[in-house]
Amino acid sequence: MAEYDVDVAILGGGLVGASMALALSQTSLSSVLFEAIAHNANAQPSFDDKVVALAKSSQNFLNRLGIWREIVSEATPIQHIHVSDRGHAGIVRLHASDYHSKAFGFVANTRKIGGVLYGALAKQTQCAVNIPSQIIDCKNIVNGVEILVEDEKGQRKTWRARLAIVAMGAKPDWLQSLNFTITSKSYHQTALVANVACQKSHQNWAYERFTESGPLALLPITQQSMSMVLTVTDDEKEKWLGKSPAELLQGIQARFGYRLGRFEKLGELQDYPLTLRYTQSLFCGRALLIGNASHGLHPIAGQGFNLGLRDVETLLKTLSSSTTAEEIGTLTQLMDYESQRESDHKRIITATDSLAECFQKRPLPVQLLRSAACHTLNLAPIFRQPLVSVAMGYAPFQSMYAHY
Repeated sequence: MAEYDVDVAILGGGLVGASMALALSQTSLSSVLFEAIAHNANAQPSFDDKVVALAKSSQNFLNRLGIWREIVSEATPIQHIHVSDRGHAGIVRLHASDYHSKAFGFVANTRKIGGVLYGALAKQTQCAVNIPSQIIDCKNIVNGVEILVEDEKGQRKTWRARLAIVAMGAKPDWLQSLNFTITSKSYHQTALVANVACQKSHQNWAYERFTESGPLALLPITQQSMSMVLTVTDDEKEKWLGKSPAELLQGIQARFGYRLGRFEKLGELQDYPLTLRYTQSLFCGRALLIGNASHGLHPIAGQGFNLGLRDVETLLKTLSSSTTAEEIGTLTQLMDYESQRESDHKRIITATDSLAECFQKRPLPVQLLRSAACHTLNLAPIFRQPLVSVAMGYAPFQSMYAHY
């Protein structure tokens, strides 16, 4: 038996894990992807009918992977962004054309993205795709990891890899044995997610409206439909879930207003508790966390998947720079990756957490500061550029034009 079965094992085949597998399939490294549920199964939570907002940087990376053209064929561009604070003065309006771009990003269905990712994986031979496969255990060994996997017939096999990339949003029991330190904080809020049919066309506007119970985000999908994420407090959750469709539409309308005319129809409503979660270190031994395995964010800025894709892009560059297989998963290499991702993680975690906390607080001085900030951003383009850069997936003062 060889010392290693593969160079890299990817544990979890959701959006980020499948992207990592496709990226590695385009290198000389041997890899395997383990996932418990097929991407097209109804029980697969990563590829349901939710949507994600893909930033400009994510578009560029997916294009380099060779799958953007297929994704964008059914995606909706975000050409304008409208930010407001309900009941208070101050509105920020952003237009992609002001930044020499056709769009800030695109809204895409996760089921569509999953189909494209796994369609591309089916055409390659460098990365083995083992689905369904249940991870029973994962432990560090000398210069590698051992992963105990159970297939659909109940047969178990131990795989040895130089590096295990954990890309699971859920926290399996075996993750505790790897001794990662996870920090978490509840926002005491719930996200209510559904599609909404509108009286008027969205004209490719995305909306973020801050309300007394939390933000209300609307992302453009079809011509007169929006994907809605309404944040409510835990105390309000049961009241909202107990409403009829007509009552829900009325409540959403009261929070948003009539910029899109009347809300005419509501799709299936799903609810998700909101927490902040991140790890003190991205790796332990030869196990490395990426995507939602290392950070769970408030959806206030829609940055979760974009941050995960930047994990994939940086890790791909780090692993591809190896001159020998023996360098894969070494302490030096993983410390290099962690140092490259540290500032981006801290920036996005701090920004989303600060926004979530700021717009939960209603004292008059805070309200006045928010209104003044919105006025300033709307009137002074120089102050908007850092905000736009982050929205497009770049560092606040990084030149966006270099990426066009």
